[in-house]
Amino acid sequence: PISVDTYKVDVAEAAVSAGARMINDIYGLRREPALAELAAHHNLPLVLMHIRGQPRTMQKNPRYDNLMGEIVDSLRRSVATALRLGVAPEALIIDPGIGFGKSWEDNLRILNRLVQLKTFGLPVLVGVSRKSFIGAVLGKESPKERLYGTLGASAAALVAGASAFRVHDPQEVRETLLVAAAVKQENTNVAG
Repeated sequence: PISVDTYKVDVAEAAVSAGARMINDIYGLRREPALAELAAHHNLPLVLMHIRGQPRTMQKNPRYDNLMGEIVDSLRRSVATALRLGVAPEALIIDPGIGFGKSWEDNLRILNRLVQLKTFGLPVLVGVSRKSFIGAVLGKESPKERLYGTLGASAAALVAGASAFRVHDPQEVRETLLVAAAVKQENTNVAG
């Protein structure tokens, strides 16, 4: 579905009127809890993301005492707010916010520990596509050079528990995830 990526209610309302069928709040309802009411009113899926800081400054020396603990606590508050404001549990999706107020090492830790988010019993979305942590690992400055790293990170995320992916290269990621899912499920029903 087409998603609107915003934390502003008026922008979300306009996007929903124009056909958006999912709301993605990078602040996890900490800025505009009314986004939950909008999602509930239209019976739309709502993505709740973890972010530390503001987009302009979030990457300036991010430090965590307990990375996954902070992400889990923040998402727990976001989920509670969404439920209190009428969003159906089956409409909620959580996102650890890879690349949003985290170092490149933090992003690798999140991918390695995604299973900790499965305790919510909700779908976990990740956005690893062409992110700077992939560039750091591969030594690739340009996002255009990060497709193969994106495919590897996407496969790792699927194996670790992610069930939804924000991507720039849908066909390539889809095929990668089909193979990773088959391996994960030990599926021997292969085509051809």
